[in-house]
Order: sequence, then structure tokens, then C-alpha cells
Amino acid sequence: MLTRQPINGNRQLNNNIMKDSLNFRFDRFIKLLRNEIKFNHKGALVVSAGIFVLLTFIAVFTSERVGHDGSFMNIWYGITLMFGGFYYTSIAFRELNRPHTAHLYLMTPASVLEKFLSKWTFTVIGYTLAHLVIYTLFSTLVLAIDGYSGEVYFNPFEPFSAIPLLLMKLYMTLSSVFLLGSIAFRRYEFFKTQIFLNVLSIVLALIGVFLFRIVFNEYFTGMSFVPRMNNVIMEPEAKVKAFVEGPLWTALQYLFWLGLPLLLWTVGFFKLKEQEV
Repeated sequence: MLTRQPINGNRQLNNNIMKDSLNFRFDRFIKLLRNEIKFNHKGALVVSAGIFVLLTFIAVFTSERVGHDGSFMNIWYGITLMFGGFYYTSIAFRELNRPHTAHLYLMTPASVLEKFLSKWTFTVIGYTLAHLVIYTLFSTLVLAIDGYSGEVYFNPFEPFSAIPLLLMKLYMTLSSVFLLGSIAFRRYEFFKTQIFLNVLSIVLALIGVFLFRIVFNEYFTGMSFVPRMNNVIMEPEAKVKAFVEGPLWTALQYLFWLGLPLLLWTVGFFKLKEQEV
């Protein structure tokens, strides 16, 4: 009996901590969003405005050399969305990783879930929508200036066409890596997360190679990773192609678009909970 009481007590304590971490009240969540706007996002608006003023000058003064290249707007949309968003996300939890602000953040009367969702909302949903609006205004301004000069050199930016939508989807997926990095790393979050992302890419590539080697074992000799060419070129080619283009490609898409962000958001939540405790 004496040995079971501490175990049961610890188990009850862990259950209570988990319940407190998962509490969600909409009014507290809204207050967290207001605090985010008030204390952490004014600077982001100033930086965004400066970037798009610079882009306006680049577009106007290089329009003749760019010519009628319709990819200009989409290329710069992708660049500003990805690099700006990744850096913005990597510093989302900066106050948690600074000694003079960490205790204030930890003492904020909100659950771990509410804190995590407030940061997620701003970095994933908020940034994507704000960037889309600002970039659309930038595109409209450039086209107006270009048209006033006598000739339009750029195709208009279409925010809901295939390429921008794909870029938004890609940002929402990859930003999960940087959100986790903002919680896990104390300093130089952006650069450390990039290193982690490179290592993760190498690991996933190696896993893919080993899975391919296991599935198509009959086309290899011994421990070699180079297939026997006479077997691959002839009849098995159709089978390999069907597998790669069918179930393998479908599974990889689900893993990338859904599995990866859900996994990293879950790890980020528990990492934040660990720091809170």
C-alpha cells in the first residue's frame, strides 16, 4: 500500500496537468490574440511595408528588362511568403526563450493549448492572409504605375490561381518545422531550424531509399542499392512505375501535406508543455 500511493499520486498529478494543458476558453484565446497584436506584431507590419516598398522600386525600375514575363509576380510572391514567413514563425515564441520575458510568458493565465493555438493562428493563418492582402495591393500598385507610364509589362497577380494556392499550402506545411524550432531552440532559432530541416530532409530521403530497397528486393543483388539493370529495364519497369506513380506517390503526398505538420505541431505542443511545467 505504501508503495502504491506515490505512484497513484503522481499519476493523478500528471492527469491534472494534462487536463489543465488542454483547457480551452474562447475568451482567454481572444485575449491572447489581442496581446499578440499589441506586443509582438507591430514591428512585423513595419518590416512588411518596407519590403514591399523596396519591391515596388525593383519592379518599376526593372520592368523594361523583365519584359512581359508573367512569372515575376508569382516568383516574388513565393520568395516573400516563404522567407518572410519562415523567419516570422521561427521567432514566434521568442519571449519564451528570453530570460527577461520568459517568466512573464509562463505566468500568463492561459493553458498550453491556448498559447500554442494563438501562436499557430498568427503564424499560419494570420501571416498567410495578411501577406496575401499586402502582396495583392503591391501588385495592383505596380500595375497602376506601369500602366501610367504607357505600357504594362507584368501580368496581374491572381491570388487564387494554382501557383499562389500551392505556395500557400506549401508554406502552411513547412512552417510547422519553424514553429517547432521557435519552441525548441533558445537562440538563433531561424538558422538552427534550417539546419534541422536539412537533416530531416536527408533522413527522410534515406528512409525512402531503404523502403524502396525493401519493397523491390527481388531486383537487387545482395546488399547492393543499385538494381540489376536487365531486370529493371525489361518487364519489371511497368510494375515499378505503377507502384511509384500510384500508391507510393499517394502515400508520400498524405505524409507530407498532413502527416508532417500534424506530427510537428503535436511535438511542438508537448515541447511547450514541457517548458511550462
